[in-house]
Order: sequence, then structure tokens, then C-alpha cells
Amino acid sequence: MSKPMTLMPRRQVVRGMISTIAIAQLLRLAVGTKAVAAPIASLTDKWAQGLVELARDLNSRSLTVTQWQDAIEALHKTVPIVDVLKLVDFDLLRPILERSGRFESHQYVLLPGIEPTNGLLWTNLYIIPEGGAIPPHGHNELVTAHLIVRGRLHARTFDRVADEPGRMLLRPTRDEHCDVGSTITMSDERDNVHWFVAESGPAFTLDVGANAPKLRDHPNGSEADGRIYLDPAAGRRADGLIEAVVIDHATSLARFGGGAD
Repeated sequence: MSKPMTLMPRRQVVRGMISTIAIAQLLRLAVGTKAVAAPIASLTDKWAQGLVELARDLNSRSLTVTQWQDAIEALHKTVPIVDVLKLVDFDLLRPILERSGRFESHQYVLLPGIEPTNGLLWTNLYIIPEGGAIPPHGHNELVTAHLIVRGRLHARTFDRVADEPGRMLLRPTRDEHCDVGSTITMSDERDNVHWFVAESGPAFTLDVGANAPKLRDHPNGSEADGRIYLDPAAGRRADGLIEAVVIDHATSLARFGGGAD
């Protein structure tokens, strides 16, 4: 990315440039599936470079994980989602993203016009069938931002207070019914554990993720998909914290994959 010819800090310029990155990438996927007219694709190219640079700032520690969360959340509020999504034919996208029953599915979104980032960042469009769920889970050394672009989610998040082998101590931070335009972010430092249930038709979220610097040792490793699946439904302690047991993927799907509360 060329250096801006102003006195404004580069990071602030980058944040401004990516204010519509999530919708731009959604449209890029839609173009690839002929869900919208091809000229919309030109909207996406200039935003991809900004997203990469923001991820590089995070990776170099010139941006903290919580600063990344704040920036993405604020930027998503500026996106005219309702107007832009009128251009997207979700019925055409749905067969590509639905895989089985009530379980979540996702489609990787290619970033146009940039060199490979070697895993520095990624973008996925998720679909959660009505009544289905993204089961409760956390991540190690990642940041993600889910932007709801269609449908409604019951979103629950938890701070990761402490780890012990086989369990996490969690503090509930969010229990909300979120509509289009809402953003749910996570990092090692804030809202690391998240759990989404689709409440109104299939829910679509655009997930922007990036690798984050290692801040601490993690006694609980992730599965092959990068998730640490948890059971946060066992009840709370007297101090309000939850002792969530680490479970495997199959157990998580059986307990929570169908959206069970």
C-alpha cells in the first residue's frame, strides 16, 4: 500500500479504508457465484490491501488485539448493509454454503488483487441454518470479527479468565439477540469464547480473522479446525464465573450443534 500523502497516521488511514471491507468481500463471493452483477467486483479490490495491512500491524504488535477489535467494530457500524445487501441473491448462495442438516457451514472468500498472505488473515462467509449453531468455543492466538449480514443470532460471549488442563474459567460478557449489522469480535484478551444460535431463518456472518502474537502459554490446545470446544452450560460458581469443560468436536456437535440452549 502506498503511503498516504497527509499527516494523518498510517493506521488511521488504513482503518478508514477498510470501513466496508466485510461487505466488499461478501460481494466478491457473490460475483463469483453470479449472485450479483459483475461490475460490483470493482468495489472490492481497494479494500483488500487495507485489511492485509491491518493484519500486519497486529502481527508486528504495532496494534494490540483489543485495538484490532475496537477498530473492526467501529468500522462495521459505518457500513450501509441494508442497501448493499439488496444486491445479493442469498437464495443463490445458500446451496453452496449449506452442507448438512442444521449444522453450520462456511465458504472461504478469496481476497482479490493481493499477494498470498501465508495465513496472516482469512475471510469466511458462514451460514447457520435456522435453529442451528456455531457451538461454544475459543481460540488461541487469533482475532476474529463476525459481522451479521443476514438473519438474527443469539450471541453469547465469555472472557477467558484462566486456563487449566481440560477446562477454562469463563466470565460471561454478552448475551444478546443480534440483528444485521452487529459485529461480534474475539481475541485472547476479550470475549475469547463465543457461541451463536440462528434465530430467524438462516443467519449469514462474514468472519474476518487474523493471526495474533502469542501473549501467554495455553494449556488447552485447539483441534484441527483451530477451535477449543467447551461446555459452558454446567452452571455458574458463586462468584459468577463458569468452569467450562473442554470437550471434543463430536461431543460439541451432539450437545450444541443443533442450537440447543
